[in-house]
Amino acid sequence: MYDGTSFGGHAKMDLWSDTSRSSRKLSSAEGEFAARRSVAVPLLEDLAPGGFFYGGHYLVEFDPGSLWYETSLTMTALSVRQGTKTEYHVFQHFPNEAIDALSRLGIDTKKAEQDGMLDIWDSYTATTEYEAAEKRRTEFLAGEQPREKPLDVKKVAEYWNNRVKEGFKELEKNRLHFDDNCSIFLQYNDEKAMVDVWRTAIVPMMRVKQVATFHTFVRGSASTEFFTKFEALCDGVVDLEAKEEGGRIENCIRIRILRGKKFDSRWHRLELMDNGMVAVEVARPEELGLSGWFKGRKT
Repeated sequence: MYDGTSFGGHAKMDLWSDTSRSSRKLSSAEGEFAARRSVAVPLLEDLAPGGFFYGGHYLVEFDPGSLWYETSLTMTALSVRQGTKTEYHVFQHFPNEAIDALSRLGIDTKKAEQDGMLDIWDSYTATTEYEAAEKRRTEFLAGEQPREKPLDVKKVAEYWNNRVKEGFKELEKNRLHFDDNCSIFLQYNDEKAMVDVWRTAIVPMMRVKQVATFHTFVRGSASTEFFTKFEALCDGVVDLEAKEEGGRIENCIRIRILRGKKFDSRWHRLELMDNGMVAVEVARPEELGLSGWFKGRKT
């Protein structure tokens, strides 16, 4: 199990060099990107057949009351079931919560981990230990040195920078990666640092490692400027919302952006099953009964 404390990389290109594009050697990130291959993303494949690729960087923006957590676990379980190596990164849940949920969805998690098909990354434990230590320090041990903060994006980038230089083994490549809630990063880093590290480090690392990554943020957890800049870095954006319709809460999903690919941008209802599995209703807008949703979200 990966401890989730590091996650980033670095690729450098001198835009002011007099070396022409036709003559210079492609960086490892560019080389991997040029040979990109599509990957089937559970629940979204029917909305954008062949629209996602290994090395792609995708953003999920979700309402706090939406079904993203259940949806992310469903996507992870179905990804493992279809034979895709899959990573699941927890920021606000204990790893065992995710493992138990995946087990309820029919995944033999122990075997999947042993076979290299499932990898749970844990950043939740480090943040809870840090917060507990800080509370003890401020209340009882005022003279004690503060602990090193978790999820420091600069150290994250440094770690992956070294990994990119070392190179990734083939077993580490060609994966799907889902996060439960990257908004936790914003508790320990400022927005500018986040965007800069993602642009110069995280995205190049994903290209080299060939991992299709779904980074997730709670809508409203950062400034409009942050989301605008972050969306500009992404190969696609997915929205999840929960809204009252006809006296009940309806949960829906849509693909809002998918660069260079044809896709269904309509809202589709999500249905939660008794075992925690989420299904997407692929229906026409008039069948969804959510006419107001298709006029756009009011802000």
